[in-house]
Amino acid sequence: MTTRRAALPRALAALLAAAALPVAAAPLVAAAGQPIAAAPLAIAAQLVAAAPLVAATGPLMAAARPAAFAPPADPASAGGAERVPPPGPGSTAIMCQADEPGPRLLIAGQVLDGSGHPVAGAQVVAYNADAQGLYNPRNSPTRVPRIRGAVTSDTDGKFQLLTVSPGPYPDASEPAHVHFEVNCPGYRLRYSTIWFAGDPLITLQRQERARRWTADHPQDVTRVETPGRIADGLTLVRHTIVLEEN
Repeated sequence: MTTRRAALPRALAALLAAAALPVAAAPLVAAAGQPIAAAPLAIAAQLVAAAPLVAATGPLMAAARPAAFAPPADPASAGGAERVPPPGPGSTAIMCQADEPGPRLLIAGQVLDGSGHPVAGAQVVAYNADAQGLYNPRNSPTRVPRIRGAVTSDTDGKFQLLTVSPGPYPDASEPAHVHFEVNCPGYRLRYSTIWFAGDPLITLQRQERARRWTADHPQDVTRVETPGRIADGLTLVRHTIVLEEN
C-alpha cells in the first residue's frame, strides 16, 4: 500500500480535478467531454447491452439518461435482476474511450456519512489502470492516470462510472483495483480503493498489509468487492464510501 500511494503524487486529487472529464448538463459524459448524443455510438452500446436491466425511464438516447443496472442474484445470469433508477444528472461519467481494449466495468457507488445517511454534492474522482495494468504508456511524460473520471454524488449520495476493467500491475505487486478520492465540505478527505473478490493476488499477506496501512492512515481504506456479470463484456461492482465529519 505504501508503494501504491508513493507512486502517485499526493496532490493528485487537484491534478485530476483540473484534468478530469467535464461533467456537462447531460448526465452521461464521454471521455472527451461530449454529451452522449455526440459521443461514439459504441459507448452507448456498452451501456445498453443488457437491455432487460435498463430502468424504465425511456430509451437511453431519447432521454439522455444512462442505463441502470443491478447485480443479478446469480452472477452468471442477468435474469430477474432488480431494476434500479440511475443517479441524478451530473452523477454519471465514462472514464475511457470507446476503443479502449478490455471488458467494461460499471461502478455503482454511494457516498454516506457515519450514520448511514446519503451525502449529496460529494466530489468523487476515480482512476484506474488499463487492462494491462498501466496508468499510462511506458515512458509517458505524465503521471496523471489516463483513465479517470470525476462526478458529483446526487441527492441520494449515488454515482455511476463506466470504465475498463483494470488489470493488475505488470509486476504483480498489486491486485487489480480502482482508486477513489472523495472530497465534500464538512467532511474529511477520503481515499478508497476497490479490490475484486476472486483475484488470486489478494493474498493474506496483502490483506494484512492493507489493514496495517489503514490503521496508520485512517482516511485511506481498501475494500474487497464482489463483482457480478450483467452482460457479455460488462461487469457491475457496487461500492459504498463512508465519510467522516470534520
